Parts: sequence; structure tokens; C-alpha cells
Amino acid sequence: DAIRLNRQDAQAYYNRGVAYSEQGKYERAIADYTVAIGLNPQLAQAYRNRGLAYAGRRDYDQAIADYTVAIGLNPQDAQAYYNRGLAYGGQYAGQWDYDHDRAIADYTAAIALNPQDAQAYRNRGLAYFRQWDYDQAIVDYTAAIALNPQDALAYHNRGVLHSVYDNREQAVADLERARELGFQA
Repeated sequence: DAIRLNRQDAQAYYNRGVAYSEQGKYERAIADYTVAIGLNPQLAQAYRNRGLAYAGRRDYDQAIADYTVAIGLNPQDAQAYYNRGLAYGGQYAGQWDYDHDRAIADYTAAIALNPQDAQAYRNRGLAYFRQWDYDQAIVDYTAAIALNPQDALAYHNRGVLHSVYDNREQAVADLERARELGFQA
């Protein structure tokens, strides 16, 4: 075990934190990420992944704080912006506090850094939808579908918006495609 050989190896604690996170052992992951950060405060991915672990245990304020530090250390980290957008946008299960403007800003930053991120488009579309900006939501759902034609949720969401606009033909086509791809309401 690398940690037994060198208790000052920030990367070893980080790696073990990743393993714990993948197992859903968020408390252990947070502990290891915290040690890694203590040993190397510039380890941006440790902040980002600790943010994910905090989100896993539904501590969204702490997750946002860690994503913010990660972005400060590495402003080119598209995933940190995306993750913070999820937290601001209420995308995590059971979260009801939304800050759509901040979510949209973070998804936009993530897209600027990684224009091929279909999920960022889809989730930004949802944030626009929640702000009643249906036109922009449709644009983003369409972009998500262009990047990932297997995205059942993007088809479903776009279909719902087409029904709002009384565009029945497109709504039916999108909703049927969502079902074909396995979407279940």
C-alpha cells in the first residue's frame, strides 16, 4: 500500500479517495481527499472530487465551495464547472434550492472549455427551461441531441417543449424517440 510506504504522498491519498468515492464510501473519500489537500493544497482535482463526495452525501454548499476552489486552482477544468452547475441547478436528487443564473453560467463555461459535452448542453437546457426560457432550452436540447443522438432525456425534454409550443408533430417524434431509447416517465 503506497500510503504505508509514504504517509506524505498526496497522490496516494487522492487515489484512495477516488476508490472510496466509486464505492459510495463518501465519508472515507472526503477524509482521504482532505489529507491529500493538506499535503498538497494545489491539487485541484482533489477539491473537485471532494466536491463530488460532498454532493454524494447531499452537502451541496460544501460541494460548491470545493468546486469553486478547484476552479480557482485550474480555471480550465470543464468538469469542475459542470459539477458546480449541477449543484447550483438543483440537478442532484432531492435538491430543491436552485440558482439557475449561476448554473447557466457554469454550464456555459464548461461548454466553452469542452464544446462536445452533450450533458452540459442538456443540463443548461433544463436550467433555461426552469427559467421559462423555452426557446433557449430547445436550442440546448437540440445541441445535446446532435452530440449524443442516444440521449433519451434530451429528446423527452425537447418533446415536452414542442408540445408547449403546440408543435404536435415534432413533440410526438421526440417523445417517441425518447421511448425508443428507453426513457420512462
